[in-house]
Amino acid sequence: MYDGKTQLLIDNPINNRYLINSPPMLPGLKKNADGSIDVFFAPNAPASMEKNWIQTVPGKGFFVWFRAYHPTEPFFDKSWQLPDIVKAN
Repeated sequence: MYDGKTQLLIDNPINNRYLINSPPMLPGLKKNADGSIDVFFAPNAPASMEKNWIQTVPGKGFFVWFRAYHPTEPFFDKSWQLPDIVKAN
């Protein structure tokens, strides 16, 4: 997660965690039944989703950058598409 103004990584109070990475880098991520992972961007973590959460700073804009390491064929043939970020209720 990057600062929309400075384009630098956003500092936040939770050990400067500004990314979600798969295990073993960040153990404890909660996966959905299909293997996908929901990531939450908010000032406060949703209940029991702390490992899938990146803390935002109220009033400060941000943008996200997706990196695909070791992508498989569906990434290249575009049969897999990264979904848009959506506002959760």
